[in-house]
Formats: sequence, C-alpha cells, structure tokens
Amino acid sequence: MRRKAVYLRIPIVLAILLATAGGSAYAEWTWTPEVGRWINPGRQPRETAALQFQYAETLLADGDTEKAIREYEKVLRYFPDSNYCDLAQYSIGRALEAQDDYRDAVDAYQKVINEYPNTRLFEKVLEKQRNITDHFFQLGVERREKFILLRGSGFDRAIETYRKIIDNQPFSEFAAEAQYRIGLSYFNMELFDEAAAEFQKLIDYYPASDWTVEAAFGTASCTHSQALPCEYDQTAVEGAISKFNYFLRNFPDSSRADEAREKIRELKEIVAEHEFEIAMYYHHKMRYESARLYLDSIVREYPETKWAKKAGETLGEMP
Repeated sequence: MRRKAVYLRIPIVLAILLATAGGSAYAEWTWTPEVGRWINPGRQPRETAALQFQYAETLLADGDTEKAIREYEKVLRYFPDSNYCDLAQYSIGRALEAQDDYRDAVDAYQKVINEYPNTRLFEKVLEKQRNITDHFFQLGVERREKFILLRGSGFDRAIETYRKIIDNQPFSEFAAEAQYRIGLSYFNMELFDEAAAEFQKLIDYYPASDWTVEAAFGTASCTHSQALPCEYDQTAVEGAISKFNYFLRNFPDSSRADEAREKIRELKEIVAEHEFEIAMYYHHKMRYESARLYLDSIVREYPETKWAKKAGETLGEMP
C-alpha cells in the first residue's frame, strides 16, 4: 500500500514541476480540466481554418519557412474538410521552394492535384512544376558543361517531373513540350537511343503540335550523333542522311532546315572521304579498275564535297 501511494504521488509531483518550472519549455504547457490533460497552446491550431492559414502565411512572408510548413500542416490535420486545404498544401510547396528544396516541392504541388482534384489551383500547380523542372533541366546543362560525370543528375530529375506534367495534362501543348524536353534531356546525357524513342513518342502522340518539328529534327540528330564515332559506320551515316532528308521533305520551311542541310553536307563529306580512302587503297595496289569505280562514284554521288574534286584529279592522273 505504501509503494502504491508513492506511485500515485509521482504524477502530482510532475504536474507541480511543470506548473512552477521557470524554463520556457515547461512554461508553454497548460493543464486543461476540460480534457483532463496537459496541452501546449503553441501547438494547437487557431480557431478556424482561415485564421490558421493566415497565420501560416504570415510566417512564410517573414521567411520562417520551417514553422510555416508546420502551421500549414495544421490546416490539413485539424480542418480536413475546409476550403483551405488545397491552399495549404499548395503553400507547403511554396515554402519548400523557398528553401530551395525543389524535389520535395514538386511532390507537395503534386499532392494538390492528387488529393484535391477539383482545386482551382490546377493551372498554378502546373506552372510551378514547369518552372521547377526547367530549373532541373538548366542544372543538367550547367553540370554537363562543367562536370561531364555529373551531367545526369539535373536531367534525371527533369525527366521525372516532366513525366508528372504529362500525366497531369496529357493532351495539351504543354504536355507536348514536356515530352520534347524529356527527349532533349536524354540527348544531353548522350543516351541517344532513349532520346530518339522519346522524340518519336511526341511525333506519334502529338502530330499536330508545333513541337513535332523539333522532335523530327531530334530523331535525326540522335542518328547523326551515333554516326560520328571514330570508327566509320556506314549504316549509321546513311540512316542519319535519310532522316535529315525526311525532315527536309516534311518541314522544308522550318527554321531548322539550313541546319539539317549542313548536317547532310557534313555526313556526305564523311561518306565521300571513306570512299576515297578505299579508292586510294586500290590505287596503291595498282588495281585501277576497282579504284576507278569508287572515284567515279564519289564524283557522281557527292559532287559538292571536297573529295569529289580530289577524286576527279586522281582520275585524270590515272593510267
């Protein structure tokens, strides 16, 4: 019985200590007879969702982002059926963005759409996600230029968020641009097969989009990039020429047309040089008929190249 009495006195002693302690950590707690327990008023929400949201907004405006997030979360926790929940969730994203925590900000914004499908903030969420994704993309570009081994991180995050944008609004011009930028992200990472597949998705899914022109040029550029290794690959070079010719036939007035023609000229120079090397191999072996076949082909098929001039001169000097 005596031991039991001691145990019963412990909560009373703790209560007295909490009530009389001078430390700020204890002073915040208050005994509430209505619920029969100690509460911390500082952790309780304001009387209404509107007041709670406004309080969080004041904290965010003052730059106290961590506390602002906690107060926005109270709107969600204590007023789950209020009209302020989507605003609070959206503002959590704003606070995270202010902390430069862009990846979590994207997820916070996505929750607005996922959990409040009728929200009026839909367009604002898309705009926020787009701006952050463009930031990721630019980060990838900067890292690619400065630190080639780190080039993927920004692009990887950009791809992840661009896919969210497409899922949110799959049939818009906004989604078409996001699809193009996914392809461009892979292209910048020198993952040309993946890039070509993403560009082709844009052509297949958004044929009427203005971004189709860029995607068609992108697929040709992927093949072009794969055709320029140190070792000559005839199939890759011919494929790249074919794709750029396809681009010019379908988009002759594109602002990319001159660039496509320059790429074709560059590729033809590569083919002509390779043909000339073979011709000279036969020439040195005094197999002149075989050499003449290659030299004639260069003059006929690639007359605009510098190798056509050399081939013509060589033909004129052959026995």
